[in-house]
Amino acid sequence: MSEIKRVEQWNLPAGCVPYVLRAGDSATSVVFGQAVRIQAGEAQTNGAFTICTVMGPKADPIPQHFHQEEHDTFVCLRGQLQLWTDEESRVLTRGGFGNVPPGVKHGYALRDHHTELVGLISPGGFERFFAETGWSFDASGYPIRDDNPPSPELLAAVGKKYDVHVLPDAHYVEASSSDGDTVLPGKAVPYYLRPGAGERRVFGTIMATAMCRSAETDGRFGMCTLEGGCGATAHRIAHGKEHTVLFVMDGVIDLTLGDEAYQLYPGDTASIPAGTPYGLCMTGGDNRILVFSESDVMWRLYDGCGTVWDAEIYPDAPTQVDKTHVEQTFAALGITRAEPAPTAGGAADE
Repeated sequence: MSEIKRVEQWNLPAGCVPYVLRAGDSATSVVFGQAVRIQAGEAQTNGAFTICTVMGPKADPIPQHFHQEEHDTFVCLRGQLQLWTDEESRVLTRGGFGNVPPGVKHGYALRDHHTELVGLISPGGFERFFAETGWSFDASGYPIRDDNPPSPELLAAVGKKYDVHVLPDAHYVEASSSDGDTVLPGKAVPYYLRPGAGERRVFGTIMATAMCRSAETDGRFGMCTLEGGCGATAHRIAHGKEHTVLFVMDGVIDLTLGDEAYQLYPGDTASIPAGTPYGLCMTGGDNRILVFSESDVMWRLYDGCGTVWDAEIYPDAPTQVDKTHVEQTFAALGITRAEPAPTAGGAADE
């Protein structure tokens, strides 16, 4: 039997620098037939978190397990994703969310062919587990079959290194309805959100919807979506201490990152270290960005600067902005306004 080729490099920068990663450009490690691609890891986020996408065929559940330290999240991007947390289960569809704090028994299954998810694991470093249990796949999508799944012995050995405690006798309960999954609990417990559910704020022309906040992650990170129509813009700013990652779900985003300009499409990722100026302009017809931010800084920004928004769609005209609240929020969060980028394409100040 030939030796299994493992992923040694994830095609990411060696350190915490600003970068854009195009959809599918990360190296791929196949684990249980699923293609895992790292968008940002420990080195790229100064240890804050790891962000990965997972794509694969309809299949049986992965083994249930728990982590003593890691906090996991799951967002369905395509198909149907069934998630288990302790004695609860839901089937997530596109935009559905699941929160898994440390110590919670969990597992998942891809329930449709060509299902895809994106998730965050905090703290960073979990990409090494995927590299050491999977095999390198040098193509797009996912493999037709997996001839090298990790053995129970390999899972146990690698899991011991990376805080993965497999529960071989765990049972899988039936999924319950997601009709009531509309409210964030305000504490770090497992929960689910239906697509589009969560608190909403509007700042100018962009609507932010919270998936998890500091309260749900013990202050580690936050996740929210930013949505807007064609022409919706955001300030060109820099965060003082927090790392932020943008993952495009829908539309077209003109982004300025440092002194560079990019046009981002669904599946593209932008990694933004603290102190890096960035701004954005939404140029597609209907645009949505999934934001991962250290210490929940993005939601705190929109919560402080914006207004409560009851509608489930972004505004069709700019909303009124209280400049005093904006300045107070910027000061409290250590956010600075940045000069317009020397290259075209991106957001400017209001």
